[in-house]
Amino acid sequence: MRSELIFEHSQWFILLCIALAFGYAFLLYFRDKNLQEIGRKKIYLLAGLRFLAVLIISLLLLSPMIRSIVTNVENPIIIFAYDNSKSIKLAYKDTSQLIDFQEDTKNILNKISKKFDLRTISFNGEINDTLLLDNQGKRTNISTLFDYVNNRFYNKNIGALIIATDGIFNEGISPEYNLQNINFPVYTIALGDTTTHKDLKISKIEHNEIAFVNNDFQVIITITAKKLQGKKAIINISNNGKIVASKEIYISSNDFLKKENFYLKADETGVKQYTVSITKFDDETNTLNNKRVFAINIIKNKQKILIIANAPHPDIMAMSQALSTNQNYDVDFFTIDNFNKKLSDYNLIILHNLPSKQNNLRNIFSKITTAKLPVIFVLGTQTDFQTFNSLNLGFKVNQQRKTFDDVQAYLNPNFADFE
Repeated sequence: MRSELIFEHSQWFILLCIALAFGYAFLLYFRDKNLQEIGRKKIYLLAGLRFLAVLIISLLLLSPMIRSIVTNVENPIIIFAYDNSKSIKLAYKDTSQLIDFQEDTKNILNKISKKFDLRTISFNGEINDTLLLDNQGKRTNISTLFDYVNNRFYNKNIGALIIATDGIFNEGISPEYNLQNINFPVYTIALGDTTTHKDLKISKIEHNEIAFVNNDFQVIITITAKKLQGKKAIINISNNGKIVASKEIYISSNDFLKKENFYLKADETGVKQYTVSITKFDDETNTLNNKRVFAINIIKNKQKILIIANAPHPDIMAMSQALSTNQNYDVDFFTIDNFNKKLSDYNLIILHNLPSKQNNLRNIFSKITTAKLPVIFVLGTQTDFQTFNSLNLGFKVNQQRKTFDDVQAYLNPNFADFE
């Protein structure tokens, strides 16, 4: 630590302060001949004390400060992140190679820690601050690793991020988009086998979480295949061991991707588990991805939708008619002055032009919040935006001006995607 005395004003004023203190003491004690009687030694002592007092007071007027400079030397932070997912282990037929890599990694990290501030992380679907090497993770989300590093080591001296991974991820966004926010070097250690093997897999299953009894529900299955051109495969969907849907596909290229649509019947209520399986070929390296399971909650009751409006409006009839075309929805409409139902009986609340100057909505909105019901706000000319912004919805609407534009739709006859 280094300290120094500094002044707010120019240091040339120090000479002026010395001259002022000396002149004041001289005029006070050496010009007055009546003080000769107390003796020369006492005069010098009193003059000296007066000099110091005036000097200190005048120096304080210059606003002196003591500035201390503390220098801390921080070693750069080296972050080592290990992909602890199962795909790493599956890539090595001989697990001894993976074990050797892990042992070599420990030795190298031990040497790095002697010169740098080493931090170790293991990741799959989640982040762990300890270095786990069991490769049991079922998910891989590389984008969360970058988010964690940015938040955990914000404004720190990061020397480098080293990632040991096979680059396969099944959650989150592509990590290349995260690199736009990175201001430190990122190095990768490629693990696994980079050779493209024959593989047919179920990449993705898309479906709704719920379906209604006696209705059909859609399931979209994405199939990918590598180096299996000319082969035929069968997709089966089964429930309780019984095949409920099946379809044959032809693999037309060595880098094949296709989405298949299935419509299944919701014949009874309850949570139904379905198994999707696809043909396994003998020369496939990995057959674990030829089978996936998903579940649908089949319910009996219709979803009830409540529309509450500040006043009647043509848009309300349009919304009500559009929603009522779906046989799974029951729609009720009330103006806020006439509403007398229980909010908990509904699954969705639509508030039209509310809150308004006449109805601040606070009583009803507190009940909606307590019941944790989803809400759609339709804002318009009758909406009180100041009250709306005070509801703490997580966002605010800032009006640039108080006027509104009357907007209508225009049908383009040359656009034929919609019938």
